Amino acid sequence: MITWSRALDRRDAGDYDRFVDGAAGGHYAQARWWAPIACAGRPFRSSFVLARDGNGGVVGAAHVLRAHAGGVPLPLAVIERGPVVDEPARLPSVLTELTAAARRRGILRLGLSPYWQDERAAAVERTLAGLGWRNRQAPDGAHAVTLRLATAGLDEGALFAGSAFAALRRKINAAERAGARARRGGAPDLATLGRLHGALMGRQGRAGKSDPWLRAVAAAGVDVGLDARLGLFVTEHHGVPVAAALMVRHGRLVTYAVGASDPSPARFSKMVPSFVAAIRWCRQMGCDFDLGGIPMDGDADPKRSSIAQFKRDFSQTRVELVGQHARWLL
Repeated sequence: MITWSRALDRRDAGDYDRFVDGAAGGHYAQARWWAPIACAGRPFRSSFVLARDGNGGVVGAAHVLRAHAGGVPLPLAVIERGPVVDEPARLPSVLTELTAAARRRGILRLGLSPYWQDERAAAVERTLAGLGWRNRQAPDGAHAVTLRLATAGLDEGALFAGSAFAALRRKINAAERAGARARRGGAPDLATLGRLHGALMGRQGRAGKSDPWLRAVAAAGVDVGLDARLGLFVTEHHGVPVAAALMVRHGRLVTYAVGASDPSPARFSKMVPSFVAAIRWCRQMGCDFDLGGIPMDGDADPKRSSIAQFKRDFSQTRVELVGQHARWLL
């Protein structure tokens, strides 16, 4: 049984939140609290889908972003990092019901990317291919490969210890000698993130994060609590912000979402202190750290390769994810 609504009632909302928070295939992009951020500055409107079995138990969930133009719904929609199921074996039945419900609502093309990794990701991609979904993963799209750093349960002294982190320790020391320090940011610091990220994207001929997006992030709560969903970390050099990075927590995983640094020359890596502070926050919460994506095999784009090299100083543990898939619902 499928429930599809722009605003779930109290019971369904509670069931949706618990399922997405606890399911093995859950991701913050599928959480209801993320919906205003996902839509901010983009031509989308959110709907939420619950799939229940014959006993009323939740077996699937989806945050559907439907494209709109001038307030008119278009026949295009996407489910970013979803739909959510607790076992990949549930995906075919959930997709059958979900796509039938989408078709009844006039959605003719649907994109999705269930959040599974490594062997289970490969199995899910085979399942999707068998159901008629085509892999539409692009090198500059939402990432399908990432790096992970296991920090849950580590003592502080074990962070960045050993020969694998030698290059990173040198960068940490260089930043400290230069007087660069990272601090936890609040809502007022989102303007710094917006400025730095906008300048970075401008140099690449692309748009940065919009003011509505920054306001939506602020409304979601960028605070200093240990268990906050969002963590903003700002690197300052002689009191001047030179880098900022936003992290998102979902369950026992913290993911790097967006960040940027000032392009002016320096004798230290400006983003390193922000990442180090974020990883320490991650460890305190008993979470592991996801570095937010690296290029796919064969992607030689120099900008993405440079970012990947920075991330490899923190972790070499590669994780393959399900790529973006789409199909016509005709």
